[in-house]
Amino acid sequence: DVVVILREGYISLRKRSFDGHAALDVLLWDSVDNMSALKATLLTNIGGNEQSGTSYRFVVGGMTGVSEDPYAWQLVRQDMTCDSSDILSTDAAIKADVALIYQEMIKLIPYNNPSVIVICGDELKKCTMFEALKNLGDSVIPISTCANIASGSSLAEETALFACEVEIMRKIKSMSSKVNGILVDQTAARPMAQIVLKALTSQIGKLDYLEEDHVVVTQIVPHEEWREAFLERFHTDVWPFFDPAKEARMICKDDAEGSTEIGIFSSGDKMFYSNLVNLVETINKDEVLEVSIQEVKSGYANYVPDFSPEFFSNAAYDKTRSSKQWSSQSPVGVQTLFQFQLEAPKRPLKVGDKVLYRYVDEVWVGKWIDATVTKVLDGDLYNLVDARNKKRRKIARSFIRPLHDSAFTSKLGERILIRRGKRGYIWRQGILSKAQGEDNFQVRVFDGDGTTVNNVPKKDFISQFEGGLEEDLPSLSTDQLEKLLKGSLQSDEEKSINDLMYDSYKIGDGCVLVAFWDMGNVILSWDGMKHIDINLYVDDKEAGMVADTLEKMFLGNIPYLGRIARDEQPRGSGGVVNFATDIDQDPYWFEK
Repeated sequence: DVVVILREGYISLRKRSFDGHAALDVLLWDSVDNMSALKATLLTNIGGNEQSGTSYRFVVGGMTGVSEDPYAWQLVRQDMTCDSSDILSTDAAIKADVALIYQEMIKLIPYNNPSVIVICGDELKKCTMFEALKNLGDSVIPISTCANIASGSSLAEETALFACEVEIMRKIKSMSSKVNGILVDQTAARPMAQIVLKALTSQIGKLDYLEEDHVVVTQIVPHEEWREAFLERFHTDVWPFFDPAKEARMICKDDAEGSTEIGIFSSGDKMFYSNLVNLVETINKDEVLEVSIQEVKSGYANYVPDFSPEFFSNAAYDKTRSSKQWSSQSPVGVQTLFQFQLEAPKRPLKVGDKVLYRYVDEVWVGKWIDATVTKVLDGDLYNLVDARNKKRRKIARSFIRPLHDSAFTSKLGERILIRRGKRGYIWRQGILSKAQGEDNFQVRVFDGDGTTVNNVPKKDFISQFEGGLEEDLPSLSTDQLEKLLKGSLQSDEEKSINDLMYDSYKIGDGCVLVAFWDMGNVILSWDGMKHIDINLYVDDKEAGMVADTLEKMFLGNIPYLGRIARDEQPRGSGGVVNFATDIDQDPYWFEK
């Protein structure tokens, strides 16, 4: 086993010589944009590729003192069987003639006469999608990046943005029919996509300029996540959720092993899947490009009156791939990822305190009611009198929020509670969306309908989240964490781990602690403030006992430390998704 500690994160490698299995943990709390490139390089250097392995991804804590954005990091866990040296270049441009791809894409539009806009980059850059389709004449128009946006010098100026929007709308209005195809070239800039989205998804845009049945196509470019979000906005905001709305992902490869990924959204085409299959077959017949469908998904099913469902037995499904994957699994250990966080205790309440209690316990559309504390009970419970109907209620402290505390907010984007109802006893959850003068705000209410309330005064809302007693939190230290980690691994003679190798490293304001033994390893990272992540791997049946002992040690010795998450994953080869204890017997659907 090897662990490489970097300023930006760490890399852990476990490799078995007898079967070629290797496992990587890659964690970055700085330079996160390099994650994909680092992952591909590591796979190549150990003799594998993305097709020969499986992976898990988690979002965890960060590290202060190493970046201006210390919490922008993620943990990617890569399991692989290193049995191939073929490397797929995921960000290489396809060298073959790509015109065929986009010409076939146009056939997905459910109209004989397509009306297409192509979002391009700067006018000086070649727009591949438009070049492939310009022989269609006036039915395809390019929308190049406005000069002021391309330079970035006037992006924040409303006049510049308005001028760009006007020019785009002029081009869209000049088309002979409503837009039914939107293509996003690889050179396109995010601000231009946002402007086009705004123009076509406004109430007027949907009525006058965008066909209800339309297709959106974008090339997926590494590190430009906005492209997938652009597709998703059409799925959720334009013609929300319901069939026939489809999404698809395709991979196109050429003989030189270059590849590109394409995302597609289709609205209104009941024959989309069969048309997509025909598209793939047509392109593959040319034998220059190899196209494969990676993912498809549909919108929610619409209500069908007098629907009579058709039932299928287990025998009706092809279980060949599932059975092959089940047989190929070879779990060798268990990885447990802990996330711990110091949580400031809430101040105790006293008789007479004005409070809100959570009447509807839902994450988003929760409802809160005015009340007064009448009695303090044991077990962190309180008797309250409901201001709405004067009923007495016994409520736990975790469901109560003081009506007046120091946790006031007027920051846009913050989660708040807003006073609602004629008598003002009911409070709903929402978010501050816009400032309207010095003391009034626009609030988006989470009531299931997305109600917007304007000119809400500060007296009618408070922060949803209560401030805690930060001064009561303990101060963490590297020495303390080191002692607890060693103690959890050597808790008593029967459970003690032998041959333990240990080291610690100071990173930023925090630290990384590493321990190895013959059957596993553990990596602890502390962000220098309140957050601790522990990455534990054990390759025997005692994994659960080691993890339980470690968790008990930390929670029992650090006041106000809470466990945010405990994720357990099997590790091994053969596309493993089951723990060793899960595969003692074959499932009923397994076909030998």
